[in-house]
Amino acid sequence: MIINKQYLFKILSVCLLSILFFNIGNAKNHSPEIKVEALVSKSIALIGDHIDYHLSIKTDSSLRIKVEDIKMFNDYEIINVGSLEEIIEKNIKTSSLSYTFSILKAGDYILPSLSIQYGRDNLNNVIKSGQIPLSINTLLNKDENDIRDIVPPLTIKISSDFKNYIFVVLAIVLLIVLIIFIKKRKKTKFRTIEISKPAWEIAFGELDALAQKDFLQQEKFKEFYYELSFILRNYIENQFQVMAPERTTEEFIKIMQSQNVFNKHHQKLLKEFLLASDLIKFAKKRPESKEIDEGSVLIRTFVEDTMVKEDLREDKI
Repeated sequence: MIINKQYLFKILSVCLLSILFFNIGNAKNHSPEIKVEALVSKSIALIGDHIDYHLSIKTDSSLRIKVEDIKMFNDYEIINVGSLEEIIEKNIKTSSLSYTFSILKAGDYILPSLSIQYGRDNLNNVIKSGQIPLSINTLLNKDENDIRDIVPPLTIKISSDFKNYIFVVLAIVLLIVLIIFIKKRKKTKFRTIEISKPAWEIAFGELDALAQKDFLQQEKFKEFYYELSFILRNYIENQFQVMAPERTTEEFIKIMQSQNVFNKHHQKLLKEFLLASDLIKFAKKRPESKEIDEGSVLIRTFVEDTMVKEDLREDKI
């Protein structure tokens, strides 16, 4: 039987191609399921430098992994350890772990590898990240005999003429300072002494000014009570050193009752006025004309009762 050579060549070519594609398919099916990469920010560093270690693990999204705890030897110092972060993209899971460390002694080191357990159901498989060599240097000279003594203090010889010059300069500076001091002292003798007004006088003036405003005629009750309560609080602060303007009504009432600054009668009047004033300022309550008059009279009477009595009569010569 005669076989055509060209036909036989085609059959052999098809067979070879089939074997080739079969092997490629098997290679893809048995490709590694995990890829580990470990890097450091610097392989040559100085003592105490911060070195960043980064571990990257790429696996199939169905695999579970577990990284062993970081173990260091005596010359290492762990500064910061991050958490394991995972990102899944196109069925590929990328897990990352970073930590920062430093080495406290010069020399050549081998950074130990990390063991990674992985698997789908059980973590039966183990792969290691690989060791990383490090070289730690020091700023000191390697020649230990290069330690020198401390340079002795430098002796400066000052001539007598230079000493006299320094003495003259210091004397001139002292004289200028003395003249300035005497001039300032003379000015202070003729300085006008300003006497501040007493708290009750300020309060009466503010009450008179408030009465001249058209708040009540324009039915601006909220603005009227804002100023009226401020006059009261400002007087209490200046007269009794109680921080009234900055406090809420509840805080002021508690302080007033605990410190016993006022008698029971005044405490009751102040409490009733401040609570009623808050209703008008914040709850938009419309006050009665009688209530407005009583409020103004109450503040003026309170100032009169609590002001410091002074003899305003001038001495006659």
